[in-house]
Amino acid sequence: MKKILGIDPSLTGTGLALATKSEKGVVKWEHLSVAKNKLRGHERLDFITDAVMCFVSVMKPHDIIVMEGPSFNSGGAKSHELSGSWWLIRHAIYEWEQMRHERFENLFVVPPRSRAKYATGKGNAKKPEVIEAVNQWYPGYNVVDDNIADAMVLATMGARFCGSHIDEVLPEDFDRLTPLATMKRQ
Repeated sequence: MKKILGIDPSLTGTGLALATKSEKGVVKWEHLSVAKNKLRGHERLDFITDAVMCFVSVMKPHDIIVMEGPSFNSGGAKSHELSGSWWLIRHAIYEWEQMRHERFENLFVVPPRSRAKYATGKGNAKKPEVIEAVNQWYPGYNVVDDNIADAMVLATMGARFCGSHIDEVLPEDFDRLTPLATMKRQ
């Protein structure tokens, strides 16, 4: 059984989506959650990293992990802290690999616009459009949180990129697959 983890880093609500795909191709979203917090500074960064690592700790080297990359076009007071949080998460995954003497074979970073384009066909799609797309793909889950929707899209992209697709793509939607070319192996 292959596990697929999508991570949507955020200072106030990190989205985490863990799916499994059986040998027979049955897909199940095992865990969908948002690590919400109202903390500040170091406490917030520790909380986010710990929440992500709870998921990473159940992954095997052949499983798939996809994390949204930093938004290089973002500004504002929190962009520096968000970038720091991203690197703390990535470093914690690296330390996990070092501790286990195993490297994740399928660890990827996806730019934010690529995530949106994969979901909707538009790189500048708004959060409600991504949520709508996810609910069309996975109707039984009734996703209402944009952080979870983003994490599910990231996991879906990783699965498709690694040849273990968990979504259906119709010929008229092939254009939305172009963001797979932007995925960077870590």
